[in-house]
Amino acid sequence: MKWNKNTLLLFLLVLLCEIGTSCTSHDDELLQSSGIGSFSTLGTVVNTARLTVHSDSYGPLLPMNTDIFIKNNANALGQRVLLEVLFLDSQQKSDSLEMKEVEVISLYKVLTKDANIIQSGTAETAVNDTFGTAPIPITSTTVSQEHLNIQYEIKGYNENISHRISLLVSDNAQLDGNGLLPVELRHNPETDVQINSYWGVVSFNLSSIPQYKNPEFKGFRILYKKYDGSAAYTTVTF
Repeated sequence: MKWNKNTLLLFLLVLLCEIGTSCTSHDDELLQSSGIGSFSTLGTVVNTARLTVHSDSYGPLLPMNTDIFIKNNANALGQRVLLEVLFLDSQQKSDSLEMKEVEVISLYKVLTKDANIIQSGTAETAVNDTFGTAPIPITSTTVSQEHLNIQYEIKGYNENISHRISLLVSDNAQLDGNGLLPVELRHNPETDVQINSYWGVVSFNLSSIPQYKNPEFKGFRILYKKYDGSAAYTTVTF
């Protein structure tokens, strides 16, 4: 999956901002002037015996400094990661199936999870109590080989309180005329208060979405809530 320039800048900004702190426009200015020659990519850990990552953009990567995965508890099979890497052989930067040796400069452990299938007749209050109704603006989306990837913003305060990020799919949801499946991104801050802004990336397993197997499936139409409380939609296709 190829990322446009703005998306790469946003994802790299996530890497450069420490978890638990908010990012400012000044950070973005510094980012755009960076010239260290590194590349940002989402990927999946596909081998743990000799840690290997399959990059959405560059194919199979062989990190030389695997300790960074252990340090971030991101070395489990199937774990999604957002990496900033340096190719040790500059000629290897491509999406070919050839294994490429890289040095990982930064690693962001991506929330990796299944979608939640909502059964018909489930009370709205029960859904809201579990999955929340807090704002969660979407800033970027892609569909890769096995995942729906969403970059989002949320507000919080206490970094020790885990927020719940969920993708809701109705069990009777149907593809629209364009082959898009209607889904909803939800945010439950639990007991945290919403003060500071945070970035995040989540990858939902496509295998957990039954409608994905429909040969007419082309992508998603995602409902989410903006900071002003209004509803908004974004679409993403293969």
